[in-house]
Amino acid sequence: MAPLRPRVANASKTTTKTTNSSSLPKPSPLSSQPPGPSRTFTIDVPIPTASVDIAISLESLRLNHEGFMDQICPDPNTGVDSEGDDGTYGYNYDYGSDGEPGGSVVSSHASHASSLPVGASAATPGSSSMSASEGGFRSGKGNTRITGQGAGPGPGGSSRSLASLSVQPQFNVDSASRLLDIFRNVMVWHFPCVLVDHVICTNNENEEAKVEQEEATVASLARERPFVLLAVLAAASSTRTLQGHSLYDEEFRKILGLKFVAGGERSLELLQGLAVYVAWYPFHLRPKNRQAFQYVRMAVDMVNDLDLDVDPGVDELTGPRSPSPQRLEEIRTYLATYYVASNFATSWNRTPSMSFTNYTSKCCDILEKYSITKGDRILPWLVRLQQLCEETNDLRKPQRGAGGLPQPTESQIEMIIKGMEAQLNEWEAKMPSDLQSIPSIRITTLFTRLFLTGAPLLKLPSVKLPGLEKDPSSFRIDGSQLLNLIPTLHQNYEYFLSLSAHEINAFSMIGWGCLILSTILGFRMSFPIMLCPEWDDYAARRVPHPSDDTDN
Repeated sequence: MAPLRPRVANASKTTTKTTNSSSLPKPSPLSSQPPGPSRTFTIDVPIPTASVDIAISLESLRLNHEGFMDQICPDPNTGVDSEGDDGTYGYNYDYGSDGEPGGSVVSSHASHASSLPVGASAATPGSSSMSASEGGFRSGKGNTRITGQGAGPGPGGSSRSLASLSVQPQFNVDSASRLLDIFRNVMVWHFPCVLVDHVICTNNENEEAKVEQEEATVASLARERPFVLLAVLAAASSTRTLQGHSLYDEEFRKILGLKFVAGGERSLELLQGLAVYVAWYPFHLRPKNRQAFQYVRMAVDMVNDLDLDVDPGVDELTGPRSPSPQRLEEIRTYLATYYVASNFATSWNRTPSMSFTNYTSKCCDILEKYSITKGDRILPWLVRLQQLCEETNDLRKPQRGAGGLPQPTESQIEMIIKGMEAQLNEWEAKMPSDLQSIPSIRITTLFTRLFLTGAPLLKLPSVKLPGLEKDPSSFRIDGSQLLNLIPTLHQNYEYFLSLSAHEINAFSMIGWGCLILSTILGFRMSFPIMLCPEWDDYAARRVPHPSDDTDN
């Protein structure tokens, strides 16, 4: 016999009844369990032992000096933290997924890192919670440890991870993953200087070697190329929150000083990270800081020390064997460093520390033919276009080249410019159609055409003492050629205005230089030019814009 169910007479009686789960009151959001702590990680870059010892000695000297000064001149405001150089009052924060500080203080000594000389560290010796041999991508209580294993020992002793130092900033895993995706999907197309993803080469006896790519993650890059990861995060964060970028930027400069200056390390990974950092150097954050010039010289010195600008004589364009991924990585890094150094010299009217040679042209052909990604097809064309800007910049100087060759006459310069314009037209016709629409290619092509004619107007003014002036340049301004340049200038402005804010935000230093210099050129052409008396600025301003015809 089935059990009888109690009958409910009314709601006021105390009886047993079944209730529907959907009728139960839902708990309020405030009563729910708080989310767990966000995962964080540290980037442990192997550092030569000698570098760490030097950093410890410098830090100990600095702390002792501060202690002596405090005893001599005690601070009347005892207990009040002094504001650091970056306004953070000596705190390093654990940045959350939104790029804002999460509130966990790492150390008060790290804020002094930016004030130390290159090669010094703000870290102090202390015990480590995990040795380098216990590395890996491991989570526990919201904290993830990533230890770099890819970099080998540098000169001057055995390698030791920075985990032996007490000051290591904590980075948010989710935020770093988003920054890595932004760099890989958007920023790298403006300057494909490094291959972020991992390259896997499979060799079969009966088949040709196949090269495949495996998408890199924050964990995999931190294990195999920690310094490149740090440079990528510093570059990608420079266009986002200021505080988040400061954390990556200070750590990058500290590691660079320990490895390059104190440890004397010269490696391909170090050069790749430096090329990424210089290409997206945050001029807008430090407009009066001239460290970018030092970084460019450091990159050029590494190219020379690694002999990347010397033809090894093993590359073949018509041979049956293709270059190895390691060889293509060396070529890619060499071309990227040349492009940054040459563009830097062109923009600032300086003598380039690296010049385009026959070997540079050969590297462009090799990388384009055996390209692994589309970026390997973009970079050679950027380098070729930069060659024209480099030669044009050389015409602005009283003496050409490192040998001090005399400058050609005005008629010779006119013939040289016409030859480079013909070369530019030939390259535009030869360039694959899928590359012509790439923003970096389109911007560089338009700017190169502007620079060939308008270079004399883009020369920075200089103040020199009487009697020290060199012979004036023979590169004169032609009013008629400037007038013919206005339609190209309009196209340049129209293309910049057509780009989305997301695309412009990913510009490298080269892209911003093209925008700024083209704006300066248009501004100077809108007024009378003292060096060109025949220039009719009124007629130039009256040149119809292509959009005016489409509107009517």
